[in-house]
Amino acid sequence: MDLMGGRVVRLVGGRADRILNFRGLQDPVAVAERWVGEGAELIHVVDLDAALGRGSNTDIILRLASHVDAEVQAGGGVRTLRKALELLEGGVWRIILGTMAFRHREKLRKLLSSYGPERVAVAVDHSRGLVRLRGWLEQTPMTVVEAVEELSGEGVEYFLVTDVERDGTLSGVKLDVLREVVEMGVKAMAAGGVSTLDDLRRLKRLGVWGAVVGRALYEGRFTLREAMEAVSYV
Repeated sequence: MDLMGGRVVRLVGGRADRILNFRGLQDPVAVAERWVGEGAELIHVVDLDAALGRGSNTDIILRLASHVDAEVQAGGGVRTLRKALELLEGGVWRIILGTMAFRHREKLRKLLSSYGPERVAVAVDHSRGLVRLRGWLEQTPMTVVEAVEELSGEGVEYFLVTDVERDGTLSGVKLDVLREVVEMGVKAMAAGGVSTLDDLRRLKRLGVWGAVVGRALYEGRFTLREAMEAVSYV
């Protein structure tokens, strides 16, 4: 669930000028309850306003964490210890760090030490294998493999690997970068491009820990129940 202006939206290719709005998604809590009704045990939430530095949906995320019968994993603009602690102490099960994990390692270490690796993941957003920071706006020369290697050395176990150019495009998943990450022995969550049940099966066979699915569900390409059943037999 990507949040912008208090409602659920989808960005296409990580671009803030390409936003998809869907009917019936004005209430994020109701949307989350829909997914729980279909069997979701974990709700993935990204605060796009915070990621882009132009607002915050923290109140909505905390409301989700307290009202929805599922664990909440939240990221997007978590760039200070204060914000990270607000989410973790407010009921969010796992936070996703991006820029802060790369630029302020001492804060990452503090959170890992205080809450454990189960509750702190790092987002490795990338374009053609090179890491992007600050809401996908800043391109770095660091490769995904280099980033995972460095941060796993700090104790990070969970990584959200997002192919920015494919995110929200329904263009299918690309496995080369993910394969390298999986081979490093970390828990990789794949995001970007999922459009079919076969995409999910390919990811499961590859060995990813989890996959983020958004637009394909909202456009009815398949249901969440169908997705969960598809990967349960792989």
